[in-house]
Amino acid sequence: MNNTDNNSISLLHAMYNEILSLKAGQEKAKLEMKAQIEELKLEMKTSIEDLNLEITALQSQLENRNISNQHTLPSVSAISSANTIRKLVSIFREITLKHICCGG
Repeated sequence: MNNTDNNSISLLHAMYNEILSLKAGQEKAKLEMKAQIEELKLEMKTSIEDLNLEITALQSQLENRNISNQHTLPSVSAISSANTIRKLVSIFREITLKHICCGG
């Protein structure tokens, strides 16, 4: 073999070793990404569970408020006709408290 052949073989070996190194790095990166994805999934699941608990607590508070307020709110039939809008307003934006409260 001549010097050019030896240089070519050395270059091919170096390229092969670099390819193997890159492949190993790629596999390592892939495993790290999988671990990160699993960690994020676990965090997301925990966050969803926490949010569901918070929603349940808020719903419970709201139900308790509704039960306590049920006795103090007037029924629809108790609202007098004096509180209804008597005059039609052509443009909705022009409705004021005067139209609502005082029959405008």
